[in-house]
Amino acid sequence: MRTHVGRIPESGTELEKELKPDRRELEGKLEARTRELSEAREQQTATSEILRVISTSSTDVQPVFETIVRNAVSLCGSLFANVFRFDGELLHFVASHNVGPSYVGLLQAKYPMRPDSSQVSGRILLTKSVVRLEDALADSDYDQRFPLSLGWRRMLGVPMLRQGDPLGVIVVGWAEPGPVSKPQEELLKQFADQAVIAIENVRLFDEVQARTRELSEALEQQTATSEVLQVISSSPGELQPVFEAMLENAVRICEAKYGTLYLLEGDAFRLAATNGVPLELAGDLRRAGPRRPGANTAVGGVARTQRAAYAGDALS
Repeated sequence: MRTHVGRIPESGTELEKELKPDRRELEGKLEARTRELSEAREQQTATSEILRVISTSSTDVQPVFETIVRNAVSLCGSLFANVFRFDGELLHFVASHNVGPSYVGLLQAKYPMRPDSSQVSGRILLTKSVVRLEDALADSDYDQRFPLSLGWRRMLGVPMLRQGDPLGVIVVGWAEPGPVSKPQEELLKQFADQAVIAIENVRLFDEVQARTRELSEALEQQTATSEVLQVISSSPGELQPVFEAMLENAVRICEAKYGTLYLLEGDAFRLAATNGVPLELAGDLRRAGPRRPGANTAVGGVARTQRAAYAGDALS
């Protein structure tokens, strides 16, 4: 049997001196844990805010980008944050936070641009991966106008990827040079994932809207065709009701202001029906009788090519 005998402190002061290192260590751990919890709470709040904006911005991704850059600057302690969209060929500047008009002017002059190594955004697109730049002023390939305009050195950029395809990038910068911390990188990746969700939501919404419009237009055309066929069946030997039904449906479906229908008789056109044309003008057109349209008119173009003719501006 072994027995350990320690020295018993002779006074409370001596005991306090012995315990002080342990207390300082515990206080340090407590402070570190408090900071971690505070940072986690801030990140959770930022995530909740971005998700809330995503849920209320199904038709517009811009508010999401603006929320992301604002939270990126706040949580990363960065000097600025930018978001760029990629359309498959060019990078477009779409949002920033904590930058002045002169810097925005630089961005607007540089973008849209094809991805290249003169910008962190371009490097991200070329590699489809995270880019860390410890000192922009020490990188000869980097466009030095940008760090000199705002006075930053260190940079971090992450891609927005959908199934490996880049949709855009998020870039932040700090005034001092040095390595980028892993927590800041992970936070920016999380923001990039949320940006992809927002972009996808808007894309899907637009697709649904486009498909709905297509179905609605197809239904309108089917209804118009049925109506014209009904007029044909109920008006045997009469063309005028058929012409009027055709023209009425054409004006409605095309959302036009008015419509006219002409019949070709020999080498001239006779007005057969009108819709939405003022009565006085319609009367004048009928009294004028068949006419040979000019080559530059819509009717003349149809007669010449036997195809649909379009005039973007009838007055030009």
